[in-house]
Amino acid sequence: KNEALASNFVLLENALKFTPHNGEITIVVTKIKAGIHEMLDVKVKDNGCGISADNQSKLFKLFGYLGET
Repeated sequence: KNEALASNFVLLENALKFTPHNGEITIVVTKIKAGIHEMLDVKVKDNGCGISADNQSKLFKLFGYLGET
C-alpha cells in the first residue's frame, strides 16, 4: 500500500516539475471494487515535456531512475 501511495506522489511531483508555468495537469481518481476489496485508480495527465522513447523502457522497473528529462 505504501509503495502504491508513494508512486502516486511521484507521478504528481513529476507532473508539477515538468509541466510549463501555464500548463495543465489533470488528476482523475476512481474507486474500483474488486470482489471484497476496494482500490483507487489514480491517473495523472499533463502537457509537460514527456518521457523520451529511450527512457520509456525504464518505467516501472524496481529502483529505476530516469534522471533529468
